[in-house]
Amino acid sequence: MAALIDADGHILEPPVIWESYAEPAYRDRVIQVRRTSEGGRGVWIEGERRRVGGSGAPDSRPLRNQRGVHPRFRPDSGSDPAARLRVLDEEGIDQALLFPSQYLFWGEIQNPAVAAATCRAYNDWIADFCRHEPERLFGVGLVPLQSVECAVQETRRIAELGLRAALI
Repeated sequence: MAALIDADGHILEPPVIWESYAEPAYRDRVIQVRRTSEGGRGVWIEGERRRVGGSGAPDSRPLRNQRGVHPRFRPDSGSDPAARLRVLDEEGIDQALLFPSQYLFWGEIQNPAVAAATCRAYNDWIADFCRHEPERLFGVGLVPLQSVECAVQETRRIAELGLRAALI
């Protein structure tokens, strides 16, 4: 029987990406998702809160089905590989190709060095996430498009990290 593959799985970037994986010189400028004074979540890029995605910054409301929050959209299954594997098992999915969520806004970064640091931090984290079960979890790396030189360098690094695709 052929494998059932989630070809558009999304993770939920945890704070560890910008708190630990980002190089110290760039930690305050890479993409961060933080609580706002209004109690929701906002996206900070290059140290500034940004309105992204046309209708405003994303909020913390999860997608729901008739029984409540869908397992794929629970924070633990979006940022913890063991929890993600449990959801895949529950749904009968053999493998998943994993894309970012909030880090899809990496194109909003203006500074090429910050963009490259953002991609390196995310790519290192998603590679570690997928190493938990490399035959089932496949990461998609981010390429910093703000600089051709940085894009080429990070694309090579994506391959070295064992990620299966690059997002452009």
